Parts: sequence; C-alpha cells; structure tokens
Amino acid sequence: MKYKLHFLTISFIIGLFIQCSKPDEEIPFFTVSFSATKGGAVSSNGGKYQLGEKISVTAIPEGEYLFTKWSDENTNTLRNFTITSDINLNALFEKRKYPLIINIEGNGQVKEEIISLSKTTDYSSGTKVRLTAIPSGEWDRFDSWSGDLISTEISVELVINKPTTINLKFTETNMMITENVIPIEEGLSVDDISRTFSIPSGVFHYSTDSDNYIFFPGQANWISGGAMVNKEDVPRVPSVIFKLGNSGWELFKVDYEAKFWGARNYEVIDNVVGIGDGNEIGDSSMWSGDLFYGNILADGNINWSIVNDENQQSFFHGTCLGDINGDGITDIGGSPGFGGEYGDLNLYFKDNSGFSFQNDLVSISGYQPFAIDFADLDNDGIDEIVTATYIMDGSHYRENELNSISVYKFDKQSNKFHLFFKSEEPYVFYNKSFGATSIKCFDFDNDGDIDISVARERHEGDGAFEIWLNEGNTFKPHYVSKVYTQTELMFREFSVMDVNGDSFPDIVLRPHADGNLYRINGGVNIMDSGGVQLNEIIQINNGDGTFSPYYENELKLDGYIVRNVLPYMNDGILNFIGTFPGNHQNGDPDKKVYTVNVKIKI
Repeated sequence: MKYKLHFLTISFIIGLFIQCSKPDEEIPFFTVSFSATKGGAVSSNGGKYQLGEKISVTAIPEGEYLFTKWSDENTNTLRNFTITSDINLNALFEKRKYPLIINIEGNGQVKEEIISLSKTTDYSSGTKVRLTAIPSGEWDRFDSWSGDLISTEISVELVINKPTTINLKFTETNMMITENVIPIEEGLSVDDISRTFSIPSGVFHYSTDSDNYIFFPGQANWISGGAMVNKEDVPRVPSVIFKLGNSGWELFKVDYEAKFWGARNYEVIDNVVGIGDGNEIGDSSMWSGDLFYGNILADGNINWSIVNDENQQSFFHGTCLGDINGDGITDIGGSPGFGGEYGDLNLYFKDNSGFSFQNDLVSISGYQPFAIDFADLDNDGIDEIVTATYIMDGSHYRENELNSISVYKFDKQSNKFHLFFKSEEPYVFYNKSFGATSIKCFDFDNDGDIDISVARERHEGDGAFEIWLNEGNTFKPHYVSKVYTQTELMFREFSVMDVNGDSFPDIVLRPHADGNLYRINGGVNIMDSGGVQLNEIIQINNGDGTFSPYYENELKLDGYIVRNVLPYMNDGILNFIGTFPGNHQNGDPDKKVYTVNVKIKI
C-alpha cells in the first residue's frame, strides 16, 4: 500500500512536466532585414531572430558619402533592437555637399551649369560645374577668375570636391576694335584702290537716320611738278562709299558722279556736303579742279552738283559751306580762287535754280588765301568769311601776311564783304612762318561767340593748330598747340567734335604720314609700323579753349596696319575708321580694302 502511493506520486510529477513543455516549432521567430543605399553599408544584413532577442546594427558611410538617416527617419548611426516583430530598414546615404561661393568685382554676372551628377540644385561632391562670365554692359569686359580657380578663359569647368570660393573680375574697357575686309570689284583698278584708300584728304563721315557712311573721294595718279603733263590726260577716279552694317563696314557703292583728281578740304553741314578737287598734277600752274556740292539723301546716296563752270576750275585747297547772303540756303566757297578776273575766292550763292558765281562779292586784302570758312561770328544771320594764307619763310616783303587770319563782314550798303579784322602779329604763335591748311569755326570757350581755329604746316613737315577767341570787334590769339615735327606727327586737316560729352568742342588731328607719336614704331615703313597710337591726335578742350592730348587711357592699336584714320562720332562715342588697301600679310595690293573700326569711350 505504501509502495503504490510512492509510484503514483512520481507518475503525477512526470505527467505534470509533460503537460507544461511545448515543441520547438511553436517558439516565435521574426525576420530582420538591414540594407544600404549607394555610398554606404550596414554592419549586419539581419536574419531570423526569436522573440525578445537583442540585436544591433551600424550604418557605415563610404568615401565622399555621409549617412543621413534610416528609412524610419531615425538619424542614429547605431541602432539597438529587442526583437518583438519583423524589421525592414534601409540606411540612407548622400554625397557630401560643398558651398560654391562666387564673389564678383565689376559689372557682370555668372552663369552656372551643372554638367554631370545628381540633383540640378545641389553641388554634391564630385559635381562638375561650368561657369560662364557674362559682362553686363557693352563696355564691360571679363578679366579673370581667381581664388580656388585661376583662369583667364571666359568659360571654365570645375569639379566641386571641397568648399570652393571663386572671385570673378570684370573691368570697364574704353576701346573696342573690329576688323573687316571689303571687296571692291566694280569700276576701280588695283592702283585706283591703292591710291584712294591711302590719301587722308577729303575723306568724310556722314549719317542718315541711324545709318553711318564714309565717303572716300577718288584719287588719281598724281605726277606732280612735271610741266609736260596735261591733267586732262590723267583720268579722274570715281569715289567709294562705305556703310556701317551689323558686322562692320561694307561697300555701299562706287560713286561715278563724284570723280576726282585729288580732293582736299571738305565741310558737312546737316544734309549738305561741299568738297573741292585740289589736283596737283603737273606744273603748279595746272593745279585745278572742280567744286562739288552734294545733297545727302535719306537712303545714303549723295546727289552731286559741280557748281563752277569749266573756266572757273581752281586749286581748291579750301572748301566751306554757309549762308553768306542771309536767305537761309547753304552757299559754298572755295579757295584759292581762279585768280585774274575771278579774284582770289570762288564764292557761289545757291538758290532754287542752281548756283551763281559771285566774282565781285569780296576783295581780298593781301596774298590769296588757301584756307577758308563761313561762320556767323556776330550773330546777325549772315556768315562772315574767314581766311588764312599759305606763305613760307623767305617772303619777308609780305611779313604782315605771315601766320595771319582775316575776317570779312557783309556790308548791306555796298552789298559786298569788306575786311573787318586782320591779325597784325605775324609771330604771336610761332617764330617761323607757317602755311594755313584748314579753318574751323566753333565756340571753343562756350561763351556764346564763335571762335576761329586754324591748322598750319611747314614744308619741313612741322605742324600745329591755333585758337583765336572772338571778343566782339577783334579776335584774340589765345592758344597754340605743340609744334609737331615731321618725326613726331604730320597733319593737314583736323576735325572738331565733342568727344567726351562735356559740351566743349574738342579737336582730333588727322595724321597723314609717319611719326613716333602716331606710328607705334615711329617713322618706318608702314608694314613695320607696329600699328598706330591715337592718344596724341585726340586734343581735349580744357574748358577754356586750350587743349591737352588725351592720355587718361592708352589708345594703342598694336599690330593693326592702317594708312590713315578718320575720326567720327556715333551715338556720342568717338570712332575711328582706319583703312589699308591691299593684302595685310605681304603688302601686295589687291581689290580689297581692310578696315579697322575703333570705338573709344573717352
């Protein structure tokens, strides 16, 4: 009995143990998955884990990448878990981002283009960027990149792999140069082209509306000083007109209505131009040509008239326009006149029927003048006649004529011009005799009265210009430029224009030869000149009718081979056109003209 009870107790305990135990397949397991995006890894890929088991995982960035967060928005690199459910997490990585700082000096901006990689608004490490400098205005110029990028190329590429700071510099230029080649196949020979685009005299600029033109008077083959040469045996040469297009100067037309032996001074007033044919063919007694009067049309053409009869041809060294009879119509004059029965000036009234020669309108006092201008010096509505002579040393019996100017005023009672003023100080400006080559009348000191400027030259090549101030009943010698030697600068003509916008007329000289103040390499063969420099020929009005050469900025055209330069104003900006006939490379002439246009902001 006692034995059975013990057996039953053991059986109950074993049965109880069996009832409290479960097989292995009934214990919960959960799936854990860890993964990483490009640029990193995880310390564990996961697996199956029982309920309550503890695990950990670490996000590991690689190279230039940074860990940002897990897919559940948790930003801890190390994660610890107690398993209670399935886990599926992705570690997110992205490339390092670096700032690109661009500091801009001057007027301009930069265009940034991402060439490769990633988001278009990011500069992740390794992003390739193209930077392009964009100047703001016409006169702004890209200069350079500096800082973490050193370059003088306007467009550059760089890879962003560190914090980057770049400096972009713009500068303001005051000179722009363009070149063009103009074929001239029509009408002119190679020699005609070579002569026409090598002579500075008579070349002028004009404009209609917004279009700009340059007129080049034809230049014949001069055979100067030969008494046996007949000018009629030398053909006159048609003129050429260029027009400024979008890509530079281009041929507008060959003008067969304006044929010249050798043009000299000219004047343009509004839509009228006057120009004289000087002609130095043969003996000086044969030097004579025609006086041209042109109406500039809206389409750029010029309607020409020859105002003189054939027997009134003269050596028209000076030509001018103005109203000398008070009828409101532009008249024309030329000097020196034919002489003899025609006096020393050729003066022509213009009316609706044409031109009438005024052979007794004025009686010249003294030697015949070579330079002439019309200007209303006393504001009475009728232009005065201003003249200057061309006399050299050795003519001491005419000493009172040396370096002089004369002013003739209209007298209503006699209906003629009489001498009103003549300078009596032959050496007030110079200790030598100079010959007058051109006259321009402007208000140089802005006092409301028109003053007188004269350019002069000597046979030795010296040249200068002078200013006479209008003081009512007299003209006061006021200023004379430097007397330029032949080795420095030679000029016969000059232009008057406000080149710096200060309302005071400035003077721009028109050089016609070599010289170390014009040619970079001085008085050498033009092909070896090294180009030209423009500073000395731009004479800035100091605000009182005195002048100083412009040297605020260097105006040097290195390597640009030109014969001559013509100044003109366009939209308030000073321009020069320089021409060279023939081939730039070896100097051989051809039927092309090479032009250089220089735009200068003074």
